[in-house]
This record gives sequence, C-alpha cells and structure tokens, in this order.
Amino acid sequence: MTAPTPEDTALQDATCRMALTAYLHDLGKFAERARLATDESKRLLHEQMYCPRREEKGRVWHTHKHAAYTVLAWDLIERRFPELVGDDVSPFAAWGATDVDDSMVNAAGGLGHRLVAPGKAWKERKIADG
Repeated sequence: MTAPTPEDTALQDATCRMALTAYLHDLGKFAERARLATDESKRLLHEQMYCPRREEKGRVWHTHKHAAYTVLAWDLIERRFPELVGDDVSPFAAWGATDVDDSMVNAAGGLGHRLVAPGKAWKERKIADG
C-alpha cells in the first residue's frame, strides 16, 4: 500500500470535517429537547438566522428550531472540539475569516434548512436586519 498523497490527506480531512458538521447539526435536537438555558433574545435572533420562516393567514413562525439550538449549543462545546483551527479547514472558511457564510457552524446550524443557497440566505438576512 502506498502512502497517501497530500491531496488524498486534504480530501480526507475535509471529509471528516463535513461528517463532524453533519453529526453536530443534530446537537440542536438534543439541546432543544433538553431545554438548553439560553438568553431569549439570542435564541430568537438565531431562529431568524437559521430557521425557515413560514407565513400563513397573517401568522408568522419559524420551523426547524433545532437549527438555532445547534448554534447555541455549539458555543458551549466549541473549546472541546478537535483541531478545526488553522489556515486549511476546507471545505469551510478559515476559522477567523469574516464576512463568510460557509463556516462550519453555519453549515451545522442548518442554513440548508433555509432552502436557498447559503450566500443568498445570508444576504437576505442582512437585508432583513437592515
């Protein structure tokens, strides 16, 4: 068996990060059911950012609330994560990068639940927030 190439190693690392992100997306389901203690204004903000918004007959609500709880719980366990910081955290943006929407926490938080491309979801949120 030959040693993996640097490209093979990078792809495997990216795949592992993506798998961890998918797994941690369900973290919010546990946090929501456990009634994670959190500031209500922060929770409501995260619901606006990560959860699909529905309107019907003048009523407005958010679905998939576990997505908001994923990000809230993420903040509590982040310091215990494996090495996720550095210049190469593909397929996600670098940890300290700003003005990006392809971070690991956003992927786990459920931008996919917004049913639009992540970049569009963030642009819509920025417009809605003013």
